[in-house]
Order: sequence, then C-alpha cells, then structure tokens
Amino acid sequence: MSRPILKKSMVQSMQSLRVNRSGKESLAKSLERRVEDLFQNVPSMELTVSRQQGNFEVRTEFDGDGGRHISVCQVQKVDNITPDDYFLFFDNFSEEFANVNPMVEECTILEPASSDDKEQREGVKVCYDLPFPWQNRVAFHYKYLLKNRIPNEHILILSNVDNQKLLEDHVTEADLEDYVLAHIFLEVYWVKPIKDDEGEIVGSSVNYAFSGDMAGSVPQWIQNSVAPKNAIGAVQNLLEFIQKKKAGGNES
Repeated sequence: MSRPILKKSMVQSMQSLRVNRSGKESLAKSLERRVEDLFQNVPSMELTVSRQQGNFEVRTEFDGDGGRHISVCQVQKVDNITPDDYFLFFDNFSEEFANVNPMVEECTILEPASSDDKEQREGVKVCYDLPFPWQNRVAFHYKYLLKNRIPNEHILILSNVDNQKLLEDHVTEADLEDYVLAHIFLEVYWVKPIKDDEGEIVGSSVNYAFSGDMAGSVPQWIQNSVAPKNAIGAVQNLLEFIQKKKAGGNES
C-alpha cells in the first residue's frame, strides 16, 4: 500500500498535548506527571454529572492547549473488580479496544514496544466509526502501559505527543482518502486498589480522562457538549467488559 509524502509543515502543524520534560526524563515519565497533575486538579473542575451518591462523577475543564475540553470520569469504588482484572483489557488492547469503545472500528499495533526503546511504548493506529453524516476518523498515537507504578496501581495512556515519525512512516494514501485525521491528545485509564480493614484488595477505583479533536467538519462545540456523555460511556463500557470477561472466562 503506497504512502503519501507528508509535508513537514503538515506534520509540524498537527496539534498535540503540551508536556514539560525536565532534563533527560523520558516522555513516558513526563506524561505520567502530566496525568498526576491533571487528577490532582480534579476538585477544581466543573462538576457536570454525579451519580450513585457521588461515587460516579464527571468533571470538565478547558484545556489550555487550544481551548478544548478535558473530560474526567471517576468511580470512587468498584466492588469485586481488582486492578489486576483490568489486564484483561490492558494486555489485549489492540484486540479488545473495539469491545470497550463502540466507536472503534479497528485498532492496530504499528510499532510494538522494543527492549531498546526506553519509552517502552507502542505505536497505535485506531479507526473510528462516526455516525452519519460525518466521515470516519483515523488517529495515530502512542500507547504507554505503566504496570505497578506503585504496587497494584496501573495506568494506560494514549497520546499523540511526539507522533510525527509515526505519521510519516505509517499514514497511507488510503487513510487520507477514507478517513479524516483525528488527534488524541490524551486518553487515560488509571486504576487503583480498594482495600478492606485487613488490607485485602476488594475492589478498585477508576480514573478516566479524554482530550482530543475529531477534526474535519465536527464543530468543536459539539465535541465539547458530548464529551461528558462519552466519558461516562467509556468507563461504563470498560466495567461491563471486565465483568463479562470475569463471568465468562477469557473467551470473547
């Protein structure tokens, strides 16, 4: 399949999340810090949805990078799903992302993580099936899986930061003909353990965040207005997926 020659100006003009890196800090570590800062700021964000007596909340704020929304969905306690149960999704991301996110048409690992790469990231292509009348989207970004960043706490991060070479190497003419190029600035699944009085893990908490631009003819105000609903759906779909997998074993 032939690839177009992406003009350097086109690649440089593509928007991404701003991440401050200190010294020789890896990009993965910088993104981790960005995620930590984001969730520390959650109490100051606008509360848009509250369910289950505050156990399930969605908050939003304007991202300084271009005035777009960041939507955060938090579930304080999920009974009977431990952090390691989420590996049913995390460890099988390319196969299961479409089962967790109904908008995903296809997910492909373009560049597997290499032992020589200090970032330990995977280059990912995701095709999104948008409702009529909008054209489907395609996004190219990196996936970072931070297992046991502290014991029994895991983070999966998707981001288009530093994805210029990924675009240059993998965007095809067919991609640009069949899809509109979208930008996933940041998508986060962060799970933590919930323990009983004896210190046994009995459940988990879930922190989800999304900031992106579907680009093309979808106005930003429409994207912002549906963002809280989409954040709720992302977490609900994830929990339903894990529950079904646990109930039925590892069969799809």
